[in-house]
Amino acid sequence: MRRVLIQDGAEPKTMAVFYRTVVLYTLLYGSESWVLTQDLMRQLRSFHRRCCRGLAGDFIRQDEVTGEWICPNSDKVLQKVGCLPIEEYIQRRRDTIMEYAKTRNIYEKCKNSEIASKNLLWWEANYYSDDAAEAR
Repeated sequence: MRRVLIQDGAEPKTMAVFYRTVVLYTLLYGSESWVLTQDLMRQLRSFHRRCCRGLAGDFIRQDEVTGEWICPNSDKVLQKVGCLPIEEYIQRRRDTIMEYAKTRNIYEKCKNSEIASKNLLWWEANYYSDDAAEAR
C-alpha cells in the first residue's frame, strides 16, 4: 500500500494514519492479553520502526563515498510520521481492556480466586520480561 500512497503523493503523516488504522490494528489484535518476552517486544519494535522509516522515506543505507551505514534516528522518524513507540500503542490497548474488565463481576472473582495453575496472568506480567516466557 505504501507504493500506492506514494504514487498518489500522500504525505508521510497521511500514510502513517493508514498504517496505524490498518496495519497496527491488525498487528496488535489481541495484544491486550499477550505476555510479551523481551525478544518478541524487540521484534515488534523493529517491525514498527522499519514501517515508519518506509513511510518517512528514511531508510537504512550505505553512504556511497565513505561506505559507512547510515541509520536514521528512530525517534525522529517516528516524530516525522506522527507515530508513537509500539509500546505506547500496546499499553493503550491494555489500558482500554482493563477499564472494561474492571466493570465486570468476573474480574473480581478472578482477581480474588486462588490460581490452580502456575501460568502467568497477563495483568500480572511485565511484558518486557523474559521471566514471563519461563513462567509459561
